[in-house]
Amino acid sequence: MLPRPPAARPRPPGSVDSRPGGVLSSPAMEPERQVTTERFTVHSFDADAFGFLSPAALAGYLQEAAGRSADALGFGLARLNELGATWVLARERVVLDQPVRWGET
Repeated sequence: MLPRPPAARPRPPGSVDSRPGGVLSSPAMEPERQVTTERFTVHSFDADAFGFLSPAALAGYLQEAAGRSADALGFGLARLNELGATWVLARERVVLDQPVRWGET
């Protein structure tokens, strides 16, 4: 029989787990606060040859919204750099009712 690994100690809110894959926690990270809404205007350089928002530009907008949300929750890159950490946008789920065109918000 293999020995059990030691139980993880609870960490206070806002603390850092320095192990690889460690987790930052915050009292602000409650389910109702994990939704972020941002508005971006589609510029000509964000549109494809047909005038629709390109997937790469959409990914950039999502990355920017995630960064702003992280800042609001106290996990912006400036704070994380001080801690020797970073965040990663690991999953995205996008549902578009219709294509987004150049000039739209």
